[in-house]
Amino acid sequence: MDLRELIEYENENTNLDFKKVPYRKEMFGELLKDLIAMANADTRGDRFIIIGVKHYPDGRRDILGIDNFIDDAIYQKLVNDNIEPELRFEYSAFDFDDKKLAYFRIYSCVDQPYMMKKDYSVKDNDTIQRGESFVRKGSFKTRLLRRDIDRMFANKLEKDDFKNFISVELDCDSGFGLYESGEFILPSRSARKRIEEVIKQKEKELENLSRLQNRIKEGPLAELDASLIACNLPLLMPSNPFGSYEQRDLSTLRENLAKVTETYREDDAYCVFEEQSSKINFKLINAGEKYIEDVSLEFSIRGDFDFLIAPEKFSKPSSFGPTIPLSNWERLEYPEVIENNNSYIIHSSIGQLKHGIPSKAFKVPIRIFLPLGCFGKKLIVDIKIFGANIAKHINKFIEIDILQNTAK
Repeated sequence: MDLRELIEYENENTNLDFKKVPYRKEMFGELLKDLIAMANADTRGDRFIIIGVKHYPDGRRDILGIDNFIDDAIYQKLVNDNIEPELRFEYSAFDFDDKKLAYFRIYSCVDQPYMMKKDYSVKDNDTIQRGESFVRKGSFKTRLLRRDIDRMFANKLEKDDFKNFISVELDCDSGFGLYESGEFILPSRSARKRIEEVIKQKEKELENLSRLQNRIKEGPLAELDASLIACNLPLLMPSNPFGSYEQRDLSTLRENLAKVTETYREDDAYCVFEEQSSKINFKLINAGEKYIEDVSLEFSIRGDFDFLIAPEKFSKPSSFGPTIPLSNWERLEYPEVIENNNSYIIHSSIGQLKHGIPSKAFKVPIRIFLPLGCFGKKLIVDIKIFGANIAKHINKFIEIDILQNTAK
């Protein structure tokens, strides 16, 4: 609001008051009452007290100006020492034509009711008592009543003080989108192919061994083909079910083939969700002036194509023994993921959402597998933000572009 327009055209109202002279020390009690009343007013936007103007009931005004300007720091200390919760204001001087004026701007009055935090002695042995409060209605100041307090708390429940101050951004390596996967072969498929090759080779060797046995029956051992004996020696050696596929017999290999998907389940999961997936998080930013307490989040992620989100954090399989277990922290801190028809629901809790400090939605990033060929499509993310001091949850929405894998 332009101060000149306020002075020239506006009459005193809920947002505006005029004072002839600055608040000197003997008037500090009145200043506390006026600031509390303005901050508690049932109005939106900034409130102003303009100093150096005499306003008449018929709308006329005299521009008196001020002779001395009191340092803003003096007023700030007075208010901080005597009013709770924190009341935000600024006090500054400005020139109006050939006169110097001053003004109080009271702003961000989002934590009503404001009141005295301790007794304050004023002239004639009078005292503004701890807990006293005032409210401005029109051009008048009056004591705060129960109905005023009811109105303040009703407003707090109805309006969302945080909605316009909270933003959610994608947090990933690319910064603005996710890449489709490249071409790859699942470990189980690679193992299946290898087992089938070894089985085929051993079946051929078994056929050669059968021919060898028939020849033993038909002629003296000395006439045997030495190369035929050599190629079948592995079949004549004991089987090792824990060795390489070449060291296992056909019966073990066929059993391995039947169970190959189950055997390599963790290898496949690690390949898909750790090696071929995008690791993503979301960054929440509170641009307001208050914390959101006990924040919990619900993400709903959907798309018009098939994609996967890891239900847990998978361990890297070991080539030399059992799978290397994850630490308790990695297992426990991966967010809860629930598959729901064609979407995924993910829950997380982050405690306080501080103002001015970005916070990650997940302690361990989620893993999203985007198959080759989904370039140009989008993931839709609906976000619900809950908090102890939010009457109704905040809804946010993000679209994530799927980028082309240039390495395919």
